[in-house]
Order: sequence, then C-alpha cells, then structure tokens
Amino acid sequence: MKGKTVIFLLTVILFAMACNIADLLQNGSEQADLQATLYVMQTQVAEIPQTDQEPTLAEEVEPQPEPTAEPSPTAEPEPDFRYEHLSLNYHESLASRLWGESIPENLPNDQYAYDFAEAQHIRVNFDDFIISEHFHTPVIRVYEAVRYQEISDYAVENMSLLATLLAARPENPEFLPFLPLVPAARFYIAQIEYIDFEGGSGVRYLCQMGQALWPVNNMNLFYTFQGMTDDGQYYIAAMLPVNHAELSYDGSEAGTDWEPYYSEEAWNEYHAQVISDLNGYPPESYQPSLLLFDEMFQSVRINP
Repeated sequence: MKGKTVIFLLTVILFAMACNIADLLQNGSEQADLQATLYVMQTQVAEIPQTDQEPTLAEEVEPQPEPTAEPSPTAEPEPDFRYEHLSLNYHESLASRLWGESIPENLPNDQYAYDFAEAQHIRVNFDDFIISEHFHTPVIRVYEAVRYQEISDYAVENMSLLATLLAARPENPEFLPFLPLVPAARFYIAQIEYIDFEGGSGVRYLCQMGQALWPVNNMNLFYTFQGMTDDGQYYIAAMLPVNHAELSYDGSEAGTDWEPYYSEEAWNEYHAQVISDLNGYPPESYQPSLLLFDEMFQSVRINP
C-alpha cells in the first residue's frame, strides 16, 4: 500500500508540473526558468514522508459488539426434604434424614375411648433426631384441612381459633390451637411466636402436657407448630422434643410430697415462675435452638 500512496502523490505532482509547464511555454518563459521549476518540484516529491498506515475513509464505520445472550434465571435449589406435595429444608444437626409416609383417614371407633377422628395426612418422620430420649416422638403432620373439619368438631374449633389468632396476632393469647386431639391437658405454654411461610402462616410455642400435675422437665417439653395454608386446604401440626440445661430431667425428683400437688396457691406460684423462666431463656439456648425449628417451618412449601 506504500507504493500506491507514492504513485498517487507523484501523479498529483506531475499533473501540477504539467500545468505549470504549459503555462510557462504559453507565456514564452525561458529554458532556465523551466529547469528551475522542475528542480523545485522534484525536491518537494523527495521530501514527502513515507507511511505504512492504511488510507481511511472520511467516515469509518465503528464495529458493533456481538449481541450477548440474556442470563438465564438462577434455578431454585432442591429442598432438603420432599414428599408428595410437601417440601422443606432442615438443619443437618436436627436429624440424619427425614422421610415421609401417607396416613389414611381414621374415623373414631366407639370401642376405644382415645380413638379420635383424623383426616388423611402426610406424616414426616425423623431418623436420629438430635434428642434421643423423650416421651414424645418427633413428627410433622400435614392434614387435608377441609376433610378434617368434616369429620371432627375439634378440628373445626382449632382451625377457627388459628385463623382468628393469625388475623390479630396478639402477643399473649389466652388460647392456642393444637392438633391432633390428645387425651391430655396443656400445663405450660411459653415462647409464643408467629411464623410465615410461602402460601401460609402459623404459630409456634413450647408446651408440656399431662394427665396430672407434674413439674416442667426435659422428658416432656416440646415445640409445636400449628399452621395453615392461606387457601385453607392444608393444616400443619408438629410436635418436636426440646431440652434446656436449666430444667429437670423428668421431674421425678419432686417426689409425691411436692407442695403444688396439694396447694392451689403453691401451684399458681410455681406455674408463673415456670412460664417466666421458659420465656426468659433465649431461643438459641434450648437444645436444639428454637430458631432452627423456626427456619424449617419458614421453608415449608405445599404445592398440590
């Protein structure tokens, strides 16, 4: 391309020279003047700088960047547990494995005093639960709520109570729902909190039940979550053992002469102290931390 540039410039100069020579001849200039003019033009040609740069157009088109593909949306990670239409995540310290089973509907049999109606439900079981010794077995149940209300007045009452609580969310409710029906009274209730999950919400609390007065203890205290989907189709009920370092192992050290057995005043005083203590312990000081259970129920997804 260098050669083409030089040839182009030489052509321009020679054309100019030819025009000047024609003018000189036309005007009758002398031969010496012509030679001097030729010498000057040759000198100008020699002084033209040589370059390797490509000639460019006056308006060079800027190259356009290649179009980039739109980033694909990040896929949701698989849940730690999935069974039928239920999925959730759980901390690895709680259990080595969760597994589900389908429990058929149970209608009460008049031959058994403690046979209560239960709708068909999913039962979630825990292998190697963090607490190995406890009166209660760790379990989560997911009921078909509409059918449960059709066969159980107790279910109707508790689901209605839960709906009322979730609408107002009082800090210290007088009554709390509990399903399934069990033949025992709730003596201690503490650590009440409301929890939301995708498509629903519920309430959690600590509880100890019994058929007779008994001191609070690590063999009987449990965490329960009672929740419902926003569409009213499914009810979630959990019973999960908990311990605390400040509590008795099983309460047996109280013996048969424990004063609250026989004195209403002593019982009321003891009960108030227990509730104050249970509420005063930080959630993470329990074994396992109540916050791990909370996170598990926040992760619940029910997709029929």
